[in-house]
Amino acid sequence: MAPGRQPTPPSQEELLELTRRAFASRGLALPPKDTIGALTLHLAELYRWNTRINLTAIRDGSTGVLRHLLESWEGVVALREAGAGDHGLLVDLGSGNGYPALGVLAGFPEWRGVLYESVGRKVDFLRSTVQRLGWTDRVEVRQERVRNAADLPTADIVTFRAFPHPEAWAREVLQTRVAPTLLTWLSAQDARQVAETLDRIGCSSHILPLRSHAKGALLLARRPADGP
Repeated sequence: MAPGRQPTPPSQEELLELTRRAFASRGLALPPKDTIGALTLHLAELYRWNTRINLTAIRDGSTGVLRHLLESWEGVVALREAGAGDHGLLVDLGSGNGYPALGVLAGFPEWRGVLYESVGRKVDFLRSTVQRLGWTDRVEVRQERVRNAADLPTADIVTFRAFPHPEAWAREVLQTRVAPTLLTWLSAQDARQVAETLDRIGCSSHILPLRSHAKGALLLARRPADGP
């Protein structure tokens, strides 16, 4: 490859094979055909756009399957095990390249989503990908910098990954009653810290180590039905 030349982005077919291997090696059941198609289309679009604008530093397809696709799918598994319903509204903060929000929405095809992203080129990518997925009737991308949880629509779940000040946002989302459930992707250390804060205000928190990232964790938190 010539110096400075972008690598050829992996095709959806190549990503599909990598995804099958990743799920099998981690003991995860492969999603239905339509779902796996949506997951791999999103990732293929990410790599296609990434040749023009910087959306991810992960250039390798197999690593991208782990750190993007599989990490978001682990959120689907956690929510199902926690009894998530078939219908609901997901609000995602700082949606960036669409992970984890679009991955979670792929696993819950009847859910609606509102994705917040302030950077124009990322908004363009998200809207294009939502259109390619055929989800324009259920997923809205808002170009907006979220400053207060109170400005968010009332939802069933709020998600974020790599969002600034996760401890403060987790507390605010649950205290302002924006949503009864919060799911966030953090380092294991940050997850413990956020969980301790939420426990002090009466919320229940569960930390789930990620199979796709040795140092990462999911934090699934809920507020009590009558508070806090």
